[in-house]
Amino acid sequence: MNKSKHLLFLSFFISLAFITHAQQNGAMLRSIWENEANDDIKRYKALDEFYELTNQQFPDSALNALNYHLGMATAKMNSREMFSALKRRGNIMRLQQNYPEAISSYTDAELIAKKLGDSLLIADICGNIGNVCMYLKDYITATRRFSTALKIYQRFGNVEGETRMLTNLGSVFLTIHNYDLSLDYYTRVLASMNKRKINDRSTGIVFMNIGWAYYEQKKFELACDHYLKALALLESEKNMFFVADCYLDLALVYYELKDITKALEYVRKGKELNKTLGENKGNYLQRL
Repeated sequence: MNKSKHLLFLSFFISLAFITHAQQNGAMLRSIWENEANDDIKRYKALDEFYELTNQQFPDSALNALNYHLGMATAKMNSREMFSALKRRGNIMRLQQNYPEAISSYTDAELIAKKLGDSLLIADICGNIGNVCMYLKDYITATRRFSTALKIYQRFGNVEGETRMLTNLGSVFLTIHNYDLSLDYYTRVLASMNKRKINDRSTGIVFMNIGWAYYEQKKFELACDHYLKALALLESEKNMFFVADCYLDLALVYYELKDITKALEYVRKGKELNKTLGENKGNYLQRL
C-alpha cells in the first residue's frame, strides 16, 4: 500500500473511531438527562457534556438536545439554564447561517439576562448578537453591541471578555477595509493571549482574521503563514465550522500564490466539510 492510500485508510478509521466514541458517549449521556429520577444538577451536566461533544461535528444532534434542555429548564423555572440553552441554540443557528433564528434565540436569552440583572451574561449575549449583526452587514449595530460588552467586561476586569470584544471590533475594521487598524487590534489581542498562554480556538480565529487582512493587502505569503497557524489550532480543537472557512480561504490564498494544486485541494476539502455540516457557503470555485 502506498503512502497516500495508507494515510487515507488511517484517516477513515480515525474518523470512524471518533464517530463510534461520540455515539456511545452520547447514548450514555442521553440516558442520564432523560432519567427524571436523577437530580437536576446531574442531568444538566450531562446536557452540557453532550453539547460540547456534538455542537461542532453533529450540530443537528446538539440542537435536538438543546430543545430538551430548554424544555426542562422552562418547566423547572431555572432561568440560568434557560439562558444557557437559548445562547447555545443561537450559536449553532449562527454557524449554520440561520441568522433570523439565531437573533431570536439570542434576544430571548438577553431578556432573561436582564431579568436576572447579571451584567456579565448581558455582555456575553451582546457580543453574540453583535456577531450576527456583522454577518448581516449591520456594522453600526455590531459596533454598538461590541462596545457595550467591552465596557462591561472592562468594568468587571474580565480580561478574557475584553480581549474577545477587541477581537470583534478588529473584525469590524477588517470588514470595512481598514486593514491597518484591524491588524493593530489583532496584534494587541495576540499579545494579550500570549501573555495568558492561550492557544486555542479563539487564537485560531485571530490568526484567520490576520490572514484575511494580509490577503486583502496582497501580502499572500504572510496570509498563508497565518492561515496555516489557524488551521493547526482549529483542527486540534475540532472546531469544524471554522476549519471549513479556513480551508476555503486557504484555497484563495494558494490560488494567488499560483499553487493551483493546493488551491483545488482546499476547495474540495472545504466543500466536503460544509456539506457534512449542512452549511451553504456558496460556490468558491467561482471566486478562483
